[in-house]
Amino acid sequence: MSLKYMTLADGRALPVGTGVTPMCGFDQDGKPAGAATDKSLTDLTSLMFARNGETYIQGDTARSGNWFAITAVEDTVVASITTASGTYTDVPIPAGLTLPLRFTGVTLTSGKAFAWIA
Repeated sequence: MSLKYMTLADGRALPVGTGVTPMCGFDQDGKPAGAATDKSLTDLTSLMFARNGETYIQGDTARSGNWFAITAVEDTVVASITTASGTYTDVPIPAGLTLPLRFTGVTLTSGKAFAWIA
């Protein structure tokens, strides 16, 4: 049996047709597998690559929306962040850290951050 290869965007070759479905959701012919068209996988891919955009947050204005993560651009203190399980207060986030968390409301005490739209 000869292996087929699919070339990824970064130039790496991914073997296909080995009986193992690659995580990227392609079949042995390099076409999207059935799972790749499922809404759940499409939603996951959109979240992973932030295809829905982001909200830049600075200052102490309360914001509302539907986000899946927050990334601190500089050392940031979140005055409050509202999730499905409650509201958390005085949450420090060091610069560069991404906190994966679905939330619908956020207010900063200090710092700057990106909130990734779900």
